[in-house]
Amino acid sequence: MASRENMGLQIWLMVTVIFAVGMAVAASVFYYTDSSNKQRLEAAKTKAEKDSATINNLNFEIQALKAMIQGPPEELEGIPLSPDSEVKGLVDKFHVDMATYASNLDAGDRSYSKIGSHLISELQNRNEQFKQSTEEQNKILAARQANEEATKNQLAEAVKQQQTVSDELLKQKTEFEEYKRNQATAQQELQSRVQQAEADKTAAESQVAEQKTSSDATINKMRNAAELLRNRVRDLRGEAIFRIPDGRVTWINQGSQMVWINVGVADGLRRQMTFSVYRYDVNGIDATRKKGDIEVTKVVDEHLAEARISNDLTEDPIVPGDVIFSPVWRPGRRMGFALAGIMDVDGNDRRDEGERDLVHKLITMNGGVILAEVDDKGAINGTMTPATTYLVKGSVPTEQNEFAGYNELFNQANEIGIQAINLDEFLSLMGYQGEMRTVRLDKAARGEDFQPKLKTGLRPQSTGQTSGIFRNRKPSAAGSGGSNLPKRRRNGAFD
Repeated sequence: MASRENMGLQIWLMVTVIFAVGMAVAASVFYYTDSSNKQRLEAAKTKAEKDSATINNLNFEIQALKAMIQGPPEELEGIPLSPDSEVKGLVDKFHVDMATYASNLDAGDRSYSKIGSHLISELQNRNEQFKQSTEEQNKILAARQANEEATKNQLAEAVKQQQTVSDELLKQKTEFEEYKRNQATAQQELQSRVQQAEADKTAAESQVAEQKTSSDATINKMRNAAELLRNRVRDLRGEAIFRIPDGRVTWINQGSQMVWINVGVADGLRRQMTFSVYRYDVNGIDATRKKGDIEVTKVVDEHLAEARISNDLTEDPIVPGDVIFSPVWRPGRRMGFALAGIMDVDGNDRRDEGERDLVHKLITMNGGVILAEVDDKGAINGTMTPATTYLVKGSVPTEQNEFAGYNELFNQANEIGIQAINLDEFLSLMGYQGEMRTVRLDKAARGEDFQPKLKTGLRPQSTGQTSGIFRNRKPSAAGSGGSNLPKRRRNGAFD
């Protein structure tokens, strides 16, 4: 009985040991499995972060490639590319290619998708010029060959005549002497013809060179005329004069009538510069309606300035996100202008040198420079170049010399493709607000503020003569007992 109990205890002990060993083995397996899963999870996170960074870099590279192919190229400046990226090298090569092959294209059109058509057009123009030059050279060569053939025929005829004379030398010595003189004359004529042929050849070559120079000048004029026509078509369609705004309104305080803009010292901004304000939304710049004008009062930082609102619309106030524009200023650039006509700023139809000086100051205060100008004698001071931004045209002068200079400057603008803009539109785009003068009605009133407007358009002038009913008034003699007041005559005059 005791042995059975011992056997039961042994069996129970064995079962307990086996269970404990099994539990230990299971715990070891579970610990190893959990450690492996954590390592795999960490590896997966690290790989996911690397993949995300790779995807971001690929997206940036795709954006850069899209900007190089389709444009605009300005987007390349804001795309962060890895220094060791292959696309970074392609971007550097893109800038080199654009500077080499597309320097005469607009900055917004410099892309691989547009440079092909530009190069093909240039190649076609060069091929046409080469074809014309080749045709002229062929004509000259044909004329030269004809002259040489004629010369050979003449030489052959001369040799034949000389042989005839040699045969008759013994018979007619006198005739031989005469023929000898004739032969000398023929030789001189032949030499003159040869010299004339050489001179004709030189003149023809000079004419070809002049024609080539003239054709190149004509092609440039046609290109400038085409650009001018494109600008006029944009004006007829009502498109904006500007394409790229100069800055943006970042914050506004309607109570104090102040705004903050995102241009500053680094952009070349200065105090007292004026700008026009336009709406900007998802559809782009609404240039059909100006919202207001601002004037810079304080340049705060590299790309921050404070300005006051000099004019705005109550029904459409200035808000953050609106864009600003001035025709005389670009960030980091100095704009060039030309002036022609009478600068009538206040619209009183009078010539005033102070108003021309005001236009000068408005341009120079905003960082611009005047490259050419027609003075009151019709002389053009300065030179207008393709770098000129606008030709500001005032009222048409009536003086013959001044009108001739006015017309000449306009012809130059048309030849090089400079856009002309009216003075009123120019001042409006600048955001200029003219001074308001009050016409007084008291003792301080001025006579020139109330001038009559006659049908003839001329002012009435005094002739220095008066009517017979107006005579010098004299007081009565002292002691006469009468009044000191003048006496009225029957005809209404006073003594």
